Amino acid sequence: MLGDRSHDGGHDVGGSRPNGDDADIGSVSPSGLVGRESAVAALDRAVREAAAGRGGLVLITGEAGIGKTALAQDVAGRAAESGALVLWGSCREGPGVPGFWPWVEVLRTYADEVGSGRLTHQVGGAAIGLAGLLPEFGSGLAATITPSAGPGSELKREGANSRPSAAPDPVGLNAGDRFRMFDAVATLLRREAAAQPLLVVLDDLQWADAGTVRLLRFLLPDLPRTRLLVVGAYRDEEVDAPGHPLRGLLAELAARADLLPLTGLSTAGVAALMTQVASAPPDTELVGTVQRRTGGNPFFVQQVTQLAILAPGAPGSVPAGVRDAIERRLARLPQACAELLAVAAVAGPELQPEVLAHVMGWPPDELAELLEVAVKARVLAATQPAGVSTGIRAFCLRTTCSGNVCTKGWRRRRARGCMPGWRRPWRRSGRRGGPA
Repeated sequence: MLGDRSHDGGHDVGGSRPNGDDADIGSVSPSGLVGRESAVAALDRAVREAAAGRGGLVLITGEAGIGKTALAQDVAGRAAESGALVLWGSCREGPGVPGFWPWVEVLRTYADEVGSGRLTHQVGGAAIGLAGLLPEFGSGLAATITPSAGPGSELKREGANSRPSAAPDPVGLNAGDRFRMFDAVATLLRREAAAQPLLVVLDDLQWADAGTVRLLRFLLPDLPRTRLLVVGAYRDEEVDAPGHPLRGLLAELAARADLLPLTGLSTAGVAALMTQVASAPPDTELVGTVQRRTGGNPFFVQQVTQLAILAPGAPGSVPAGVRDAIERRLARLPQACAELLAVAAVAGPELQPEVLAHVMGWPPDELAELLEVAVKARVLAATQPAGVSTGIRAFCLRTTCSGNVCTKGWRRRRARGCMPGWRRPWRRSGRRGGPA
């Protein structure tokens, strides 16, 4: 699978960048991932460095469906083949998720992989600290820990049987208990990494609780001197949204990590992915159409290609999975921003900010703030220097915005009237309110 396992909605703040940009965006890596050859090579290099005692933190960033989880699964599989122990934890969206949940999954996976005898030996006197995460440790009941699954686990899906009641809410921890917990986890991971290379994957960090991210931050100083590599993945456009509770914490991590930002596939990459999905080379014109409609998002490409195969007579349709993912992304935006996007979508792929201000009747400074929010959410993209012109990024986004976000009919009509091709019809009709 080439998109994220979780597509609903699934920043380059700083830090060094491994050679993981998308210069090879149309190529296919040896592992079969389309357009990710340099990112795969960068992660393989990080695994080798960790095996040699120079561990670290790599953060994979990008929008939902761009392929973060697929890339992490890919490196996890090869790391396991090379002899590393792979531990996987996934953050969950929604209320009722226990604090530190991905670390609970990591530790339970570890218990399942090494057995209770080795676990007890490695934990040693740190068991009391780990009791804050897993009461089984503090009670000496390591053998009863419920196994967790790694990459591809069914636990990824909401509602799976994952014993959430075992981990307490982090709010109940005082500073001393929290430190003992963090130190116990760090001690356990260091000891295991001394015995064999260790890869920890923390997926969907945009849904993490603050304690989960702080525990990861606690590990950072030790990583360069261990055989422990941590790979995290999160949706940076979601974290960058105003008011996100982890914005500062993840920005701090990103500044100290190696970043692998993933972007959309080129036309060549889209063609390669469509060939995989359809089991036949696609028509060149269709490839260009799909690339424009999807912005190169691998999940969107897959969905649109499957729809084209099943319903070739519906070229303008947006697949239900794509529409759902986009609607979830739009739902996180301020209401005023959503209304702005609806007008921009009706107006077409590009629209001048001053025209938007005229249509919406908003002050320029207020409009500029909303445009910035939409650009950071990657729903709008600046198409000229200094943000002179802004347009909806892809056909699927435009179609969903114009069809599903409510706005007043007169604003829709005025938006259409502001498009260059509509200027003369406005004038011929003699209607007021259109641009001069």
